[in-house]
Amino acid sequence: MSPAGGGPGPGQTGWCGDVIDSPASVLPPRSAFAGFRFPAEVIVVAVRWYLRFNLSYRGIEELLAERGVEVDHVSVFRWVHRFASLLVDAARFCRYSPGDRWFVDETTQLPPVLHTGYVGGLRKCATA
Repeated sequence: MSPAGGGPGPGQTGWCGDVIDSPASVLPPRSAFAGFRFPAEVIVVAVRWYLRFNLSYRGIEELLAERGVEVDHVSVFRWVHRFASLLVDAARFCRYSPGDRWFVDETTQLPPVLHTGYVGGLRKCATA
């Protein structure tokens, strides 16, 4: 079946045998934050504070209220459950890659000092 234009419709094969996708699949994907009342920046900051500083949902509610954003702690709870995995995945690429760190190559060895413990504290022992 062809549409009114004469060519193949969505999901049908064209003249070269390729399957033609629907126009909706060609559009860019919607943002994960689309449809929320608050801007994406507010949501990301709230979720980041929760993950980084181990704050409670009510604590984040208070911090946002100090900055002029009136939000309920239940909204923060929903944001954390929905967007925490996205932020963790995004942060994974920012971690160190091999070769970004350096270590001290030269170390010195100090002579060992033995200590034995007793009720009064530590007493130095002579080494052989």
